[in-house]
Amino acid sequence: MYQDFNAWPGPTLVQQLHKMASDFPYRPAIIDHNDQLSYAEFNRLSDQVAGQIAGLQPKKGTRIALFIEHSIMQFVGIFGIIKAGCAYVALDTAYPADRLLYILNDAGVSAIVSNTKNLAQAKVLNSEIPVINAEVIENQTVKQLLIPDANDLCAIIYTSGSTGLPKGSWYTHRSLSHFAWRFSKLASIDHHDRVGYFVSISFSAHGMPMLGALMNGAALVLFNLKRESLSAFRNWLTSQKISVALMIPSILRNFTATLNNSHSFPDLRVVMSGGESLFRADVEKLLPHLTDQSIVYHMLASTEAYLTCAFPIKKGDLLVSNSIPIGWDVEGVQTMVMDESGNPCQQGKIGELWLKSAYMAGGYWGESNQGNGAFMAAEGEPELAVFRSSDMGYRQPDGALIMVGRKDNMVKLRGYRIDLREIESVLLELPETREVAVLPKENSMGSKHLVAYVVINEGHKFDEARIKIAVLRMLPDYMVPSFVVQLEALPKSYNGKIDFKQIPDPDWNAIEKVNELIAPVSPTEIKLAEIISRILDVYPVGCDHSIIQLAKDSLKLFVALDEVEKSFGKKLNIDLILAAPTIKRIAAWLDEN
Repeated sequence: MYQDFNAWPGPTLVQQLHKMASDFPYRPAIIDHNDQLSYAEFNRLSDQVAGQIAGLQPKKGTRIALFIEHSIMQFVGIFGIIKAGCAYVALDTAYPADRLLYILNDAGVSAIVSNTKNLAQAKVLNSEIPVINAEVIENQTVKQLLIPDANDLCAIIYTSGSTGLPKGSWYTHRSLSHFAWRFSKLASIDHHDRVGYFVSISFSAHGMPMLGALMNGAALVLFNLKRESLSAFRNWLTSQKISVALMIPSILRNFTATLNNSHSFPDLRVVMSGGESLFRADVEKLLPHLTDQSIVYHMLASTEAYLTCAFPIKKGDLLVSNSIPIGWDVEGVQTMVMDESGNPCQQGKIGELWLKSAYMAGGYWGESNQGNGAFMAAEGEPELAVFRSSDMGYRQPDGALIMVGRKDNMVKLRGYRIDLREIESVLLELPETREVAVLPKENSMGSKHLVAYVVINEGHKFDEARIKIAVLRMLPDYMVPSFVVQLEALPKSYNGKIDFKQIPDPDWNAIEKVNELIAPVSPTEIKLAEIISRILDVYPVGCDHSIIQLAKDSLKLFVALDEVEKSFGKKLNIDLILAAPTIKRIAAWLDEN
């Protein structure tokens, strides 16, 4: 395993790669289907890219963009850039031109490393920036390179910012090297491992499999999830004997939906998941397909700090809550739960997670770390920085952290503070749901409602009433979504996470539209319909209308049922109402009893 250092800094990424090339020259470094590079070949090719960059006479920390599609050459380009003493800025070739141009300008990029396939597109992004073809350098002599130090800039990693424009987190060699070490230590990676790589290069998580493999002499094995199916992914995991894989929860959820009892992954010893909410149902669907020794880690990780906390799960472990803890701090990072005044929270009290470390990003590129920004200096500890994550959570008695969502995921409705993740976790327990998202939405009248968006598993039917009943049995009435909307798929961002901003508003007109009316006939039906219509503020009410679907506010539903009990002098059978919640069926039950 990547050497354990008592004193930091350890080796830079460049020094460690040279060591791996010396220790394991003929072992595969990177595999992409039928193509592969040994460590010796990878080291040589990245040296040649570095030599070509050196011809531009850069200074240490000069920003060089990488513009290569998902392939072996991506990693040749990255290590060529950092071997030249420069910092890489990864660009996804599928990004819109405006976004790419913004990143180039914001980072102050001095050159672009591309390949033959993307050369023409790279040149038109900015005609004033020189473009290097990483594939046309085989016979060049390596020029004198700038040797990067631990405190030199190594990378700027961009992610979506709150303003809608990308924000770059900048990392030194010291920080990325320490991250590679703590990630490798957590997953116990060594040169026998085969680490799966199937994320976008623009997603900060690319550093986990990339450095986890290449800093330990392991094989980095590529798969393109954007172009190939999940069934092909399943077969790839088995045929390539992948031993370590990183899957964000939305990918994990869709992957486990393709599995049946015949599928098993005997080589997959570590699965790491984070970046989104992970729930008990997700883990319980995966564990039966792994070995008894396999470990699933739920991590807290971010573009700004990489790996900070982890919680291990194995077969047989008791998961008492729908929400999986994010666990305990990894070495070199301290997580603090802080209140709105910046004071530590007591155990069990929800607060914002602040991260303190010497090995996080140095800040957002182009922004000062002074004042009330996300990054700030640690008081009394000048060698450390603090990052205010906007993640909300609390600490359990055993010290493990539970994350309850982002600041912007906590909503107030009718005076209640609601964690949308809690509703999502209940929805994911249902056999028919594959993916879910719950959002507060305002209708045309300005009334705010909880709306659940669901993707239904193959072989199951969408039943809004059943879904709302299931939530009503598990959560307080104020947490029951007013509407449930079926989608073919939830929109995803470039990094594969659910893109909540792209989820459409409900079709309010269609929702409000009353189905074909069958008027109440019997005295009981007429009286019952009048009560429901008056309290739920819905008109007209037909015999076949579901009162659960009519009740956009579940509190009003209970008020209506209470009024029915008083008017008829009978205690309602709630189970019958939940199973058949129409005026006709309830009236029949009242007449019979």
